[in-house]
Order: sequence, then structure tokens, then C-alpha cells
Amino acid sequence: LILHQPLTLRRRKLEMRVSVLAVAGHEVATLDAEPSWTLDNVLMRIQKPKAASSLRLRIFHGELELLSSVSLASIGVTDGSQLTLVKIAAWSVLTASADRTARIWSADSGACLRTFVGHGDIINSAIFTPDSTLVVTASRDKTAKIWCVRSGNCLHTLSGHRKSLYVAEVSSDGTLVITTSADTYAMIWSITSGEFRQTLVGHRDSVFSAMFSPDAKLALTGAQD
Repeated sequence: LILHQPLTLRRRKLEMRVSVLAVAGHEVATLDAEPSWTLDNVLMRIQKPKAASSLRLRIFHGELELLSSVSLASIGVTDGSQLTLVKIAAWSVLTASADRTARIWSADSGACLRTFVGHGDIINSAIFTPDSTLVVTASRDKTAKIWCVRSGNCLHTLSGHRKSLYVAEVSSDGTLVITTSADTYAMIWSITSGEFRQTLVGHRDSVFSAMFSPDAKLALTGAQD
């Protein structure tokens, strides 16, 4: 006589009880997981449906990370194992467009997270400050603008160039902006106040690029001359 176990019982034998803990140590969830589960399977069960978040979630078992291409079993997770949930800032992409807007996009979902509206012509460049709290744009409308990422508001408009701007670059300490223009000049500005600091004169044609030295004491420019 051969007895066949019900499918539900056989399935339960393949499952393992796994705890998911936050970095602080408190329990986030307890899952009846299958060894073949990947990161997507776990996140699907611990995230709230349709919850919008500016954070990216990572799962670790010890020093090994659970990825979309990696299973729980392959990183050594067994019945009774504990996983650690780590929350970090989500990866974002910043774009500048001929439609006079700049946009921030989620690198994970492709969703548009923020649109910056206010320039009067094509935006030629856009860049985050090092702490990602601000965005600086340079436009063909002869201005650069400093924007708050969280609110989308324009904090400062940098006016002084006489022709189209090509790029804006930010110093590594996030305190200064350098802009380049078809007017043959590069200009340096304060990010905090938006105040003009200095004009770099010497090129005889359009200045297309610029960058600060690591200590922001020097600036390098490149021009059509």
C-alpha cells in the first residue's frame, strides 16, 4: 500500500521559517519562505502594496546579499535563519531636456519622481549636489537654477551670462557652482546663497566645459578656442 502525501503537506516540507530584521534589531517580518526565493519574492511579501518610497531595500544573510538573480538557498539560508533588511537612498537618474524641464527618475522602476519647471529655453545640463539634496541646471535661456530635490522649488536663479549656458558643475564640497557659456566666460557662484563670486576671463570663444579641483581652489575650463 503506497500512501501519497497531499500536495499541501509536501509543499510545507519545502518551506522554511525565516525572520527579517531591521539593522536596529527589531523584527520586520516572519516568512514561510521557499529555498528558491530571490530578492523579488522576499520584498513582495514585506513591502506594503503600492507603497511609494525614496528608499532602496537590500537583504543580507550575514555578509552575503540576496539579489534578484540569487536564491535564498544559494546564500546559505535555512529554516530558522535571520535576514537583515537595509534601507538606503534609492538610485536616481537626472535628465535635462529640450522641453525646458529637468526630471529625476527612479532607476529601479523608471517612474518620474520629480519635474523641475521654470527655465525659458532648452536645458543643456543638470547635476546633483554631492549630498543629492539639490539639483543645478544650466539652460539656453542664459541662466542656471538651483532646485530643492524634496520640494521641486527653484531656490536661486543664477543670472549674469550674456549667452546660452552649456554646463553647470558643482564642487566636491557642495558649496560652489561653476557655469560655462557661449559668451566666452565661466562664472563661479555660491550654492547656498546663489550669489555671484567670480568671472573667469581669458577664452576667445564658447566655453563648453569646466570642473573644480578636489579642494575647489582651482577650476579647469575647456573652450572652442
